[in-house]
Amino acid sequence: MNNAIFSFNSPKNEAILQYKPDSIERKQIIRELDRISSQQIEIPLIIGGKEIRTGKIGEITMPHNHNKLLATYHQATEKEVQLAIDEALKAKELWENISWIERASIMLRAAELLSKKHLI
Repeated sequence: MNNAIFSFNSPKNEAILQYKPDSIERKQIIRELDRISSQQIEIPLIIGGKEIRTGKIGEITMPHNHNKLLATYHQATEKEVQLAIDEALKAKELWENISWIERASIMLRAAELLSKKHLI
C-alpha cells in the first residue's frame, strides 16, 4: 500500500496569444502555414507503434483551396481495424497496471508537449 502524500502544482491557464499585426506569434504562424502548404506528406496508419501503409490512399486538401493537396493518407481496411482493436486492448491492460502516480506524470508531460510546438 502506498501511503505517501503527493502534491501537484495547481493548474493555470496559458497566456492567450493575440496574433496582432507584426507580433512574433503572428509571424510564427504565418511561417508555419507557409511551410505546411509548400510540402506534401504521406500519412501512414500507426498501429501498435508500427507504420502501416495499405495502398488505399485518401487525399487531404486545404479547406479553403481544394486544388491544393497537403497530404495523402492510408485508409484502414477491416484487417487494420481489427489489428488496432487488438493493440488497444493490450495497451489498456498495460495502462491499468501502471500506478496512478506514473499515469498522472505521463498525462502532465503530454499536456506540456501539447502546449508547445513539439518537433518530431
